[in-house]
Amino acid sequence: MGVILALAVVGVLWILLGPKPNDKEQIKEALNNAIKASKEGRPGGALEYLADSIVVNGTKYQTGQQVANAIKKFKPDVKVQTMDPVVNGDKGTITSDIELSIAIKTISIPNVTFQFGKEQGHKWLVVPSSDWKLEGVSLPQESVDAIVSQVMF
Repeated sequence: MGVILALAVVGVLWILLGPKPNDKEQIKEALNNAIKASKEGRPGGALEYLADSIVVNGTKYQTGQQVANAIKKFKPDVKVQTMDPVVNGDKGTITSDIELSIAIKTISIPNVTFQFGKEQGHKWLVVPSSDWKLEGVSLPQESVDAIVSQVMF
């Protein structure tokens, strides 16, 4: 019985503290998971990968109920053409053309940059961890205007 318990503890510790994918893979995973949750209309799953505030073209926005409501209502889907993160310390970026689908409209947006930051936290309140969170997005202003016109029926 003691051996089984010891093996279970070692297994749990391995899962919690074992090797993680490299930073580039973690950034891609964070963006893909946020996009998947957003497309499914699950705000909690998407917000998990967003920083508490996000900067869009230099303007800071709080991520919270308004973002959650938009995800539930519009179920936005983002197709990132080139998923090649560039990492510099605890910051990372992905620059790519994207296709954003909102409701029944798809908008092609060139040269979008997603900015990520590595945040320190804890899993299960006790195990130290670090996670990549989306901190900002830069895109052409005319694309912002096109998006706003789609969501302001």
